Amino acid sequence: MCLVIIAMSDQAEALRQKILNKHQPNVAKTISIISGKGGVGKSNFTLNFAITLSKLGKKVLIFDLDIGMGSIDILMGKSPKYTIAHFFESKINLHHIIEKGPENISFIAGGSGLNHFISISNEIADQFLKELEILTKEYDYILFDMGAGMSETSIKFILSTQDVFVIITPEPTSIMDAYSAVKYLHLQGAPLTYYLVGNRMKNKNEAHLTLNKMVQTMDRFLNEKAEVLGFLFDDPIVSEAVMRQVPFTIYKPKSRVTFHLREIAEKYIQKGEPINLLNKNRSFINKLSRLLFKR
Repeated sequence: MCLVIIAMSDQAEALRQKILNKHQPNVAKTISIISGKGGVGKSNFTLNFAITLSKLGKKVLIFDLDIGMGSIDILMGKSPKYTIAHFFESKINLHHIIEKGPENISFIAGGSGLNHFISISNEIADQFLKELEILTKEYDYILFDMGAGMSETSIKFILSTQDVFVIITPEPTSIMDAYSAVKYLHLQGAPLTYYLVGNRMKNKNEAHLTLNKMVQTMDRFLNEKAEVLGFLFDDPIVSEAVMRQVPFTIYKPKSRVTFHLREIAEKYIQKGEPINLLNKNRSFINKLSRLLFKR
């Protein structure tokens, strides 16, 4: 009899949570995309990954935080009217700063804005968090294209996101710098979910050796787990697309590199569940408020 009552109680609680979840809107998955060093194709991956997610029916926003070196707009041949700097300097709200890209993706162009986060007033900080929180309820994914290196502000953004994509190439310097970036994040003490993506790989064997080396090194020396999402071949189509300022997924939609990127996107979609507002501990806004603005 006691077991029956317990079972009924568990079922009632499960039903209550299901009803609550149904009425709580999901919020965007937030992803920091890092590389450790520049020149590995991080921004190009970010842009084409966003386009691929959009083609798969997802609503995507790119937030270009590669300050001073931002290239998302250049890669798609756009001349944005506003950048993130306009939010701080001209008090233009985030919705007005958002530009539209191919396949209906949205993006906020980089500028000198990242430096402003360090010394903004409480009023501006609250306004930024409020407007950013609204955006998290309007998109399925928000991709933060982070700059090379680890500044104080960029680290806090990365620590606030749900997932971290690490882009690496076969070059020893790329692997070393990516490991150094992960180590620096590890030393901050916050748990992060890492995904690895190989870029500019000559063949499958090189890709597997490079990515497995990174996985094993992170596990052995940092006790950090990383999941391999996939890799992209070193394809001349990518360089051609960059020169034409057209994303390669649009320039050659049936190319091998586009096909493999779609595989990466589909794998990630299957892995990443929506974030429910009830799960406060995983809230991007709550983390960013606490880490960046000391709220």
